[in-house]
Amino acid sequence: MNMEQNKPGDPDSSFDTDGVFSLSKFPPEFHADRLIKGLALQRDAKIVFAAGLFRDEAFVYALARLNSNGTLDDDFAGQGVTYGNFLKDKPATGGKVVIQPDGKILLLGATLSGTDGWLHLAMARYLETGVIDESFGEKGHLIIENIGDKKFREDSDTLRVLDDGCLLISANFESPDNPDFLRSAVFRFTPDGVPDTRFNGTGRLDFQASTSSPYTRINTCLAQGNKILLAGHALIDGLDKAYIARLEANGSLDKTFNCASQTPGLLILRIDERNTAFDDLARRSDGTLIGIGRVGDAFEKTKQGLLLAITPNGDPHLMFNNGNPLLTKLNNEDGTHWNCGYSQPDGCIVTVSGSYPLHIARFLPNGVIDIGFGSSGFITLDTHTASEPIQLCRHTDNRVLFSNNNVGLGERGIGLIRRYLG
Repeated sequence: MNMEQNKPGDPDSSFDTDGVFSLSKFPPEFHADRLIKGLALQRDAKIVFAAGLFRDEAFVYALARLNSNGTLDDDFAGQGVTYGNFLKDKPATGGKVVIQPDGKILLLGATLSGTDGWLHLAMARYLETGVIDESFGEKGHLIIENIGDKKFREDSDTLRVLDDGCLLISANFESPDNPDFLRSAVFRFTPDGVPDTRFNGTGRLDFQASTSSPYTRINTCLAQGNKILLAGHALIDGLDKAYIARLEANGSLDKTFNCASQTPGLLILRIDERNTAFDDLARRSDGTLIGIGRVGDAFEKTKQGLLLAITPNGDPHLMFNNGNPLLTKLNNEDGTHWNCGYSQPDGCIVTVSGSYPLHIARFLPNGVIDIGFGSSGFITLDTHTASEPIQLCRHTDNRVLFSNNNVGLGERGIGLIRRYLG
C-alpha cells in the first residue's frame, strides 16, 4: 500500500464513491432540489442526515441514514429514507439533526403555516428504526411559534440535548418586510416536547446582546453544565460585533462569565473596526471554548477566518495564539470565512470556509496550522456551494465528515457528503 496516497486530508476511498455520497442516488420519485440540511453520526458510525426534497409537486422534509461505508441503510425506514410534512399538505424542509443518548433522532426543520402563510420552526422525533415517535409533541411533531410579527429564517437553527434530556434550540426570525432586521430566541423543551417553564418562565427567551442593538443574531448555542452558551453577532455602534454570552439555567445572564470586562456575562469582540462574527462555537475536552467565524463582511474578498480560544469562564486562553484572535486568509480571490468547526479529541480544530473555493483546514491545539493535514494544513475543493448550510461532523478515528449543497440538478443545488481521512 502506498501510504502517500492515504494521508490525513485525503478522500476516504472506503466511503461510497471515491469518498463522496450524492443525493443524486436517492430514489427517482425525489426530483428537483435535493438539499442536505442536517448531519449527525451515530455511535455505530452510521450517518444520519436531514434533507429538503421535492416529491409529488410538493416540498417535504426527509430523514435518511447511511451505513458506515456511505451506502443507504435499508434497515432504516425500509429504504434508507423517510419523508413527511410537519403540517398536513404544507411545504416543509429539514434542518439540524441530533442523536439522543437513547438512539432516538431529533430533527429540526421548517414548515409553512396554515394560518399566516409564513415559515415556522418545527421539530420531529424518530425512533432509531426510522419510525416517527408519536410520544413526542403532537404525534411526533412540534410547531414552534414565531416571535411576534416575524417569520423564521431558514437554516438559522441550532439544536442541543442537555444532560437532563431537555432540548435547547436557538433560532433567528426576520421581518417579512425587511430580512435584515433580525430577532433571536432561545427555546428549551422537556424531553417530550413541552415548553420548559423553568427557563425564563415560558420556555422561551428573546435575546439581545445589547439593549442598544437594533438586531442580534444567534448563530449557535451550546450547553456548559447547567449553563447555556450563545454565540453570534450583533449590530452595536454601527458595526457587527462578534459575541459569546453565557446564561444561567433560568435564562438570566451569568455575570460570572468574562466578569472582569465592562460587559460581565458577555464577551464582545471587534477587530480593526471591521464587521466581526462568530458563526460556530466548539468545546474541547478540557472545557476550552473556540469561537469560529470571520472578520470582514461575508461578501468581502478581504475577509479573514477568525478563531478565538477562551477559558471556560471567558478569559483569553494563553496557550492558543498567545491569547489573541487568530486571523487566517487562505484564498486571495474570495477571502476566508470559517462557517463552522469542531475540536478533535486531541485538541486540534477542524474548520471549513464556504467561500469559493471551499477550504477544510486543521489547526493544532496552539493555533498553528497543521501542515500534516491535506496540502500544508488544508484541503481545497474546487466547487461552488449553491445554498446553505455547510456542515462538519467529527467522525471516528479523527476522520472528517463534510456536507454541502453543490451547484447542480435543482435550482438550489444537490447535496453531497464527503469523508476524509484524519
